[in-house]
Parts: sequence; C-alpha cells; structure tokens
Amino acid sequence: MPKQSKPVTTFTLAVANLERETADGFVFTAHYTVAANDGTYTSSAYGSIGFQRPDNLIPFADLTAELVVGWVK
Repeated sequence: MPKQSKPVTTFTLAVANLERETADGFVFTAHYTVAANDGTYTSSAYGSIGFQRPDNLIPFADLTAELVVGWVK
C-alpha cells in the first residue's frame, strides 16, 4: 500500500499597517497578517508587535515590506 504524503502547509506573512512617530519616522508598532494554506484548508490570524527605538534609524521612506516582515519574524 503506497504511503500517503502529508499536506504541506504554506504560511504567508504580510504587513497590514505601521504606526510611526511623524517627527522622525520611527516605527514603534507593526500590525501583520499570517495566512496558512495546506491545499484543502485555510486559516489566518492578525497580530501586532512593538519595537524599541534602534540606535540607527532607517528612514521611513526606505522601509520595504520585506524588511518589516523580517522584523516581525
């Protein structure tokens, strides 16, 4: 009897919103979504994470979705 393979679940994390200080662009909170899909079922969640002010601030205009997703991870 052939072995059945388990479904592979893929996760997708995306930035939903950023909260920042307008004076210098410091992002202090990122709101994000995570979606999971195994080919049959899907699920999603929404979360938020706070950040401490870094020593070297990246200008808000230079932030990318990939960079902020990395912070969230």
